Amino acid sequence: MKLFKFRSIKYQQEMNTITRIIVENEVGTSLSSEWNDPREGFWNPVEHMTTGLSDHADDYHRDCNSLTEIIDTSRSTSFCSEFNHPLMWGHYAQGYRGLAIMFDVEEGNNSYTLAPITYSDHAPNITWENMREILSGVSNIWDHGILATKIEVWQYEKEYRLFPQDRTLEFISLKPSGVIFGMPEWTEAKRSENEKTVRRLCREQNIKMYHQNRYDGVGLENLSELRDH
Repeated sequence: MKLFKFRSIKYQQEMNTITRIIVENEVGTSLSSEWNDPREGFWNPVEHMTTGLSDHADDYHRDCNSLTEIIDTSRSTSFCSEFNHPLMWGHYAQGYRGLAIMFDVEEGNNSYTLAPITYSDHAPNITWENMREILSGVSNIWDHGILATKIEVWQYEKEYRLFPQDRTLEFISLKPSGVIFGMPEWTEAKRSENEKTVRRLCREQNIKMYHQNRYDGVGLENLSELRDH
């Protein structure tokens, strides 16, 4: 499926990230502590001491701690399933002055799992049985909504999250299939040096380039209507 990463091209650190994606086909992952939703990784323990767990409190708390460790050490990378949302361009791509990197992400790949984000103001409910399934490897945290649930205000992002098979992996191998520029289609003389650099890298790596047109700042083209440059 086609998925997108929005990026600014204003600073060198951002350019380093873009260069690594385009040239080396490596996409960085991050921990939940580095994300923009402070409630990432939250979950609700269903059982409590009042429901008959008092005789197994030590085991229960040990499993809770083990689950928390898995959550805190699990890395992933996020994508948007649409390229044309104005808030995404505004928040993550330098107010249309940046770009969106397009990927054709293979579903069912053995090296990673692709999970759609659920948007809810309620954290996932996790039973002790769920915990034990996760800790024994029968299921994964995202199967139960952990690290795959965000509060509803984020639903405009229409996010997918990619979890590597090795949860501590810092980079995932993914080749971009295109780059969509959001800034006006200026002449060569008016383009920023960073935009020129990205265009050059795309040409060298045979990556298609597109231009994101805007109508009154709101209306956007469908991807199929974008033209090559």
